[in-house]
Amino acid sequence: MTLVSRAFHSDNLGEWYEKICKLAGKDKALPMNTGAEAVETALKAARRWGIRC
Repeated sequence: MTLVSRAFHSDNLGEWYEKICKLAGKDKALPMNTGAEAVETALKAARRWGIRC
C-alpha cells in the first residue's frame, strides 16, 4: 500500500494497520512517506524514552 497522505481516505488503511500491528506485536502504527520522516520519528521516540528512564 502506498501512503501518499493521510489527508485522503482509504478503505484499506484500517485493515492494513491491524495487520501490520499484529505482525509487529504492537498496539499502534505510524506509517511514513519517506525514510527521513521515519528516522526523525524514531529519534524523537528514543529521546522521549531516554528522558523517561
